[in-house]
Amino acid sequence: MRAYLPQTSLLVVFGACALALGAGASTHAALGTTDPSAISTVFLPMVRTAPSVPTVVFTTLADPQSGIPTEYDVWLLSGPQHQVQKLRTQQSVLDLRWSGDGSYFLNNAGEPYSVNLASTSVYTLPSGANYAWQPGGNRLLSTTADSGFISNADGSGVVQLLPNLADVTFVRWSPDGTQILAGVRANDADYADCYLLDADGSMITKIATIPALTADWTSDGSTIFYLAPDENSIRRLWVQPVGGGDAKPISPLDAAGSTYIWSPDSRYVAYYDRQNGLRVADADGVMHYRSAVDDLERLQWSPDSSNLAYVTTFYSSLGLGSMLWSVNVGSANIRQVSFHSEDIEGIYGDLSGLPIWTDDSSMLVYRTRTSHQLFVRPVAHAAEYSAIGELVAGLLGVDTDGSLLFSRQVGEQYTITRSRVDGSEAEDLALLDKPIQQASVAP
Repeated sequence: MRAYLPQTSLLVVFGACALALGAGASTHAALGTTDPSAISTVFLPMVRTAPSVPTVVFTTLADPQSGIPTEYDVWLLSGPQHQVQKLRTQQSVLDLRWSGDGSYFLNNAGEPYSVNLASTSVYTLPSGANYAWQPGGNRLLSTTADSGFISNADGSGVVQLLPNLADVTFVRWSPDGTQILAGVRANDADYADCYLLDADGSMITKIATIPALTADWTSDGSTIFYLAPDENSIRRLWVQPVGGGDAKPISPLDAAGSTYIWSPDSRYVAYYDRQNGLRVADADGVMHYRSAVDDLERLQWSPDSSNLAYVTTFYSSLGLGSMLWSVNVGSANIRQVSFHSEDIEGIYGDLSGLPIWTDDSSMLVYRTRTSHQLFVRPVAHAAEYSAIGELVAGLLGVDTDGSLLFSRQVGEQYTITRSRVDGSEAEDLALLDKPIQQASVAP
């Protein structure tokens, strides 16, 4: 085996070892096996279906230092040999996000900084701001209490947005990264003037004054939406075309709750509150689906906008259980995708806990939190329960070719493993002496 970073005992890369085993090696085992000896083996390299290799930034707990609060080591897995290198150690809570083009990543919490993937150079960013990457690019949009700024990925070239206007309440990248939506508190304290700017902060155009202090883009970038009361003081979800036109409420949605999510094609919006249940309407307010479901925890649209997945929870003598459902919006057909007497989660460290869709919108991927199994479940038909991974410590994300990346426990160590969605092929990329605390996969 080839070891990296000899100054630490944390990481050993599997790549060279697996290649040396050869095609006839007997150490390959199916991910679903429960045989402890098989689980502890090294998986053979997978046949690549994409030219790129996984790039993952992740954290582990640092070795404790006397009198120092909890610290985290930040690591980068990259390159054809899955080289792992330590980037830094820090105290603060981490929020790791990749730039839209995958050339930088950002820590957006505590002590903000960005890292250039090619050089691994670390750039300290001003604290007290919230940062957002440009979709498809590597520029940064940042907001403070009353101002908005745009800068390069390394923090240079800072430009203040709307410098002649006070009390900026929000700034948002458009979904394609070519425009910025900004709001400024209007003369009426409960209203905001909305402005459209080019990606460099120029070409400022006022597009609306809205009875709300924040707004956002729909998924296709053609309209903005916000929550505001109507003439009867009923809070509704409103939409307004960016190119001009009147705002209109999406009726009959009573937006008293806070859970609403647009489909990727912006045709539908799903809305849930405990009083009214789950509803799905189109952008004209026409209702396509409604259910009196309660205890709904999470909503997730499929990439093709055809299905809406959600999780409901229940309590039994065994504790918290969960059911995963999928609704076909076109036909209003609903299917129970899975049932577990324990909670389930999607990508590890994602506070939403949402199961994730495969790229073709045919299956949902999740991990059981107590039995630590990884499941891939079809949404269109019934199937036997068969875990593609055992002793899975966390689902990390999806590779560029649709493969799954996750960490599994091997004795007292932890892998970073890459697997086909059906579990037919898998390879271990790295072996860790400590469990991963947070991870983010490059786009």
